[in-house]
Amino acid sequence: GLKLELETFQNRCLRIILKIFWPNSITNKDLVTKAIIPSVSEEILKRRWKWHGHILRTDTNNLVNVASSWEPQTKTRQNND
Repeated sequence: GLKLELETFQNRCLRIILKIFWPNSITNKDLVTKAIIPSVSEEILKRRWKWHGHILRTDTNNLVNVASSWEPQTKTRQNND
C-alpha cells in the first residue's frame, strides 16, 4: 500500500543522494543505516504517537478532540426500486 510506496520513494532518493548505483548492491536496511535517518514508516509512527498524545492532553471541548472522537449517526439506506 501507501507505506510501501513511501519507503520505495525514500530508498530511491537515498540511493541518489548517497550515489549508490547498480553495480554496488546494498540492502534497504543498510541504506537507511548508512544515511543515519529513520525509515519513513518509523517517522510516521513516531509522529502519530506524538499527535495522539497531544490530543489526549487537550481540553475535552477542544474542536480537534471533539472531531477525533466523533462518530456519525448511521442510517440504513432505503432501497428505491
